[in-house]
Amino acid sequence: MASASSLSHRRKLARAKGHIEDVEALLAGWSSDGYRTFEKPNGEGRFVLYAEQLQPLPCDLPLVIGDTFQYLRHSLDHIVFALSRKNPAMTAQDEDIPSFPIYDGAVRDGAKAISFLDQTARDDVRGLAPDPARQALDQDPLWLLNKMSNRDKHREIVISPIARSDADTLILYESDGTDYFRGFGAKQLQPGAGPVALLELARSPGVKAEIGHSVKVIFDQGVEVADRQVVATLRWFHEHIRDTVFQRLEAHL
Repeated sequence: MASASSLSHRRKLARAKGHIEDVEALLAGWSSDGYRTFEKPNGEGRFVLYAEQLQPLPCDLPLVIGDTFQYLRHSLDHIVFALSRKNPAMTAQDEDIPSFPIYDGAVRDGAKAISFLDQTARDDVRGLAPDPARQALDQDPLWLLNKMSNRDKHREIVISPIARSDADTLILYESDGTDYFRGFGAKQLQPGAGPVALLELARSPGVKAEIGHSVKVIFDQGVEVADRQVVATLRWFHEHIRDTVFQRLEAHL
């Protein structure tokens, strides 16, 4: 087998990884001045932690995310094509047939997309492809990737920043019994919409506590990966292809 770096499916995957890093860089740049958090007294002896979006998310962000989906999805088709080329019966007229099959049901042994693979490779592809009998489709990274790749071909991927107080990770170092913390859950941020309340807390010299907050960018409602963090989801797809799909199928090259 040729070196991994020279294989087209590996180069596609490497390009996807580069796009994920670009997404992270865009979000890091936005985080520096795209939103703010601040506290204000509520007039009842307590304070409220607010978050406010100041700048829109980078306009290139959906494009880079979409490109990531495409390179990830193409890498799957490329490895199936490479395996199919080992079959001398495949002609130039057949080269549009091989692809990595991702359906809403199990892949049949006679599926046209894998018809040029030998039986062991075909079995492995079928074992890797989504199958609702093995795993819920909305939890399968390849099924989700395929849906998002198809969606990106026709419309822009919608994302949103979500702020939340991490009250569940409260660390209380010292208390005199006057401590009070109340989180308000996750809140979507929108530029120009004003601040949203994340947390109400009491301040007392006898209370020493550590409580965090975070702003994450997630996929918006109406898509198959809704409410999932963007970077974590892209990395999940990438790592599953690299560590599971390629590890299994490259043995047949």
